[in-house]
Amino acid sequence: MTEHKIRIEDHSGNIYYPHTKGDVVFTADGQSIEQKVNIHLAESTTHDGFVGGYKILPNFTNFNDLITVGNYQGVYSTAKINEPITTGTNRRVIIAVESNATALTQRLQYIDFGNDRGRIFYRSRVDGNWGNWIEIARKSELDTHINKSVVNGGVHGFETEKGSFTPSLLNGSYTYTAQVGRYIRQGNLVFVNIWIQLSSITTAGSGAIIIEGLPFVPAHYNGAVYPATIAEMRNVLIDITNKQVGARITSDARLNFQITQNNAGPEQLQYSALTSITRIDVSCVYEI
Repeated sequence: MTEHKIRIEDHSGNIYYPHTKGDVVFTADGQSIEQKVNIHLAESTTHDGFVGGYKILPNFTNFNDLITVGNYQGVYSTAKINEPITTGTNRRVIIAVESNATALTQRLQYIDFGNDRGRIFYRSRVDGNWGNWIEIARKSELDTHINKSVVNGGVHGFETEKGSFTPSLLNGSYTYTAQVGRYIRQGNLVFVNIWIQLSSITTAGSGAIIIEGLPFVPAHYNGAVYPATIAEMRNVLIDITNKQVGARITSDARLNFQITQNNAGPEQLQYSALTSITRIDVSCVYEI
């Protein structure tokens, strides 16, 4: 059918165009002009100053469930399950969920989160399993920790952050004489000292001894681990004949301990080796 544009001209040369309503004029995709305008207005209210098709963040409680491809922005007040940062309120975020031939990815940017404003995290989902969050950018070279001090300038212009943390044994219930953790951070290197000393054991842990509470998650490349130096391990039940105790940092910011033997693979140091007066002093350097 031939389509014509119509105009009306009177005897004085005045030109008139017929008027109609948007709900009866249609575009090639079958939608009316009114529908197109309403969609555009609805999308523009979700942008909130952003450009590029951001959608209102859907209602969800676990980041592992956010798998619909798209770009989202929104605000929520408390942390979600499997979120990289679990403290603070007024979590204003942009989230991009993307897919390629082998993996689904999430990119999370904190827009307005107090001292953590501007941090960006990234992770991938392969064969249905989400990997660890990796921090790829932040507002400065420093993270924000309680009980810290910052010195500007430093070595070659690096800012130096100093602070404290509370190390503890992951499993079991203990009373501590000392739980001392100190760190110094320069750029992407962290220097950590830990001193743990027990005064009693309420409930002994099971399995391998693990100390948690390190201030930063280490960067692990191709399964590499960071060794730690044991300065002192006192009052532990270990047969050290032809054996050596070592420590290393795991990918989830924890310390575990291994016993190396002659002509045999390492074995984990167990909680059963602890006594009510055990003391452990460890230092380590690792990249984040």
